[in-house]
Amino acid sequence: MNRTERFYRIDQLLSGGRIVPFSTFLERLEVSPATVKRDLEYMR
Repeated sequence: MNRTERFYRIDQLLSGGRIVPFSTFLERLEVSPATVKRDLEYMR
């Protein structure tokens, strides 16, 4: 999955207006914890 697709999926997860556990990001995106952290930091 490329970075743009990950950003889209992260946006979908967060758009629900509820708290999303970090483990959910790891499961849905199938990337390392460091990648999730970098992507979230970039999107801030």
